[in-house]
Amino acid sequence: MMRAAAAPVFGLVAAGMLGLGLMLPVALAQPSTIATMYDTEMLAARQPSFRRGLTDNLDNVILPVLTAEERARLSGMRLRLELRLPGDEPFGFRAQGGDVVLSTASLTFLDEIATAVAWLQGNGYSQQTVADYMMMLRNWRQVGGAARPPAPREALCIPADALDDKRVERQALQLLNGMGIFVLLHEVGHVLHRHRAGPGVAPALSRAQEAEADRFALDVLARLNEAPLGLAVLFTAMVHFHEVHAAAAGDAAHRELVAGHTHPLSPSRLREVALHVAGSGAGFVGDSRATAEHVARDIRLLAGFLGDLDLQRLIVRIGDTVRPAHLGPRRPGRHLAPHCRAAAPSGLAFDGAFRGTLTMEGTSFDMDLVLAQGSDGRVRGDLSYGAGFARLEGTASGTEVELRWQLPPDHGRVRATIRGDTLAGSWGEGEAATGGGTFVVQRQP
Repeated sequence: MMRAAAAPVFGLVAAGMLGLGLMLPVALAQPSTIATMYDTEMLAARQPSFRRGLTDNLDNVILPVLTAEERARLSGMRLRLELRLPGDEPFGFRAQGGDVVLSTASLTFLDEIATAVAWLQGNGYSQQTVADYMMMLRNWRQVGGAARPPAPREALCIPADALDDKRVERQALQLLNGMGIFVLLHEVGHVLHRHRAGPGVAPALSRAQEAEADRFALDVLARLNEAPLGLAVLFTAMVHFHEVHAAAAGDAAHRELVAGHTHPLSPSRLREVALHVAGSGAGFVGDSRATAEHVARDIRLLAGFLGDLDLQRLIVRIGDTVRPAHLGPRRPGRHLAPHCRAAAPSGLAFDGAFRGTLTMEGTSFDMDLVLAQGSDGRVRGDLSYGAGFARLEGTASGTEVELRWQLPPDHGRVRATIRGDTLAGSWGEGEAATGGGTFVVQRQP
């Protein structure tokens, strides 16, 4: 059983298996800084447990359900663990030269993602902060420069004792099991079928190889009656981390870009995976059958998201503006909440979390606002209405505040008055504090 708060130990569990791998290597946005996320000493301490657990899973769970021909084709395959794969983090898993190569840093990363999702879900918080975190990592060099990026549990305010809650522990383990068994089998599938990788492989062949490895993984899962519960979580993290195609000039150009995309994911590949998960459901029985249908539905929804140009433009907007301060746990439907590492409330008028309505061009949007006021009257904060995170800075005087807002590439001014717990005002673009719209928000407990 695995504990994310301590050195992970892979092993067989009642709900499934543990063991992690992933697709053929892909080009990531910020490899140099992402690779520094975890200390070398910590990774070196965890690596032996990963190696023992992965080997045990391969020998005692996977190989026994393979055919004699499949086992013969895999007879020379080795599992190789590296501390990190700098060009591939945080999804550093690959099939290479007949071996499966895995990064201990990436295994640790997926462990933390599973724990974060389970804790957020178990405590009634939105999962959107996980997607926002992945988008922030994608752009980390612009956000944090050469600084080490925060690991998932730190960034997402997951408490150190999160896994003391047995429901959270069980859900995290199930998610990791679902992710792990699929991706390990996917990589084994590449080795089994002698797939080629690299820039010389034509996109059509690469797509066919990915589909073949996916089918192998799902077929073996059906033999084991282990539906991949965490597969949608893994694919969602990857979709939000990797480059999107919103820079395309229009719908036709967007379709052309995604049609040629093979790694890590594309709408067509996701739809095929969903179809095969549902189809392989004939091999799943009991709870695994229901899980397979649930996973297939979520992956179909993700395929639609990835293929929608307007949604891709929105994700670029969010990804360009999200910062660590925006990742505090928030309830479903909320766009922003105070971060756990923010300064304690000062008790001043323009300090705290506010929620209400922003109006522009006759349309209203739910808006969340988080402000911090210093004793010198300086006010800083952030707001979001679901289309990115605007940064605010200005000065308060009595019950009045004037702020500058920036939501790149746009900027402007805000003028507002607070009466009791109600903050109301107007905003404009450029040097204007009016003309853009109005807002009314209420202080939150």
